[in-house]
Amino acid sequence: MSLLRGLRWELHVSNFCFFHYNWRIFIYTPWLPPTLHFQCIYLAYRWVLAIYSFIYFILIIYYVREYTLVYFTSWSQYLFTFYQLWSSISVTVHHMKLGIPYCKKKCNSEKRKVVSSTDLPSKPTGCWCGLKYNVLKWHECIHWISFFLAGEATSGLIFLYWVFIYNPKKGIDHWEISTHLLNGLLSWINVWITQIPFRAHHVIYTIIYSATYCTFTGFYYAAGGGNIQNNDRYIYSILDYGNYPVKATFFVLAAALIYAPLVHLFFYANYLLREGLIHVLVKRGYCKWLLEKELGEENEMEPIIQE
Repeated sequence: MSLLRGLRWELHVSNFCFFHYNWRIFIYTPWLPPTLHFQCIYLAYRWVLAIYSFIYFILIIYYVREYTLVYFTSWSQYLFTFYQLWSSISVTVHHMKLGIPYCKKKCNSEKRKVVSSTDLPSKPTGCWCGLKYNVLKWHECIHWISFFLAGEATSGLIFLYWVFIYNPKKGIDHWEISTHLLNGLLSWINVWITQIPFRAHHVIYTIIYSATYCTFTGFYYAAGGGNIQNNDRYIYSILDYGNYPVKATFFVLAAALIYAPLVHLFFYANYLLREGLIHVLVKRGYCKWLLEKELGEENEMEPIIQE
């Protein structure tokens, strides 16, 4: 796809939604051949992360207890765990369909629509042009939404926590490392391991998610809520609406309207770099399975599932 053609599609209004012409990018990693033997490595990676995130999901519920829905760390961990489990199940079900004889036969009799970027017109027309070429199912849309929201929430939390919230007197333990650092790094690495796209227009959902939590902190304070440490009248000291209302209000507005878009921009830049790297590798003869002229064939599913 040419730069001008790609830019037209990227900035089209339909990209506020979750339409895409290639369902395979939600199932396979681009760095391994799309055969079951190789992609099982990716599947194992997905389940390792799912089990790891689920363990900390349980720990948060156990240790934080009645405050479990108060902290942004909890929100991020829950979303991160949901994405890991959802993506793992989605990839597993797809591989089962291709590996189990009965499911494989049924899958071949109900082939999904194959579309490549060459099938797209040079210029989108109409507000719902992307829908015309969309091949994603509802569960893949959820996979996409949770992918970028979980990634941006956990990665964005790194800077906020270590700069504004962390108290050096407490020391560092596995809790801080996992929930406030490792989750975010894994989310960033995941951008490079998968081929799921980011959309510039999707920044609106990042802002909505951030604004939702910021609004919640205000209502929580007004309702007389406290925190788990000293039962203070704030969730985090930076959000002390009682003693420092101007400072707290400025912080939440900056977090939702400035910081959240910057985090999205960071991930979007990584997405563009990843796609650029893939393009260069394909041009030089590597990762030949990513050539669209091969993936666009109607019988593409057979060579993918051959052992």
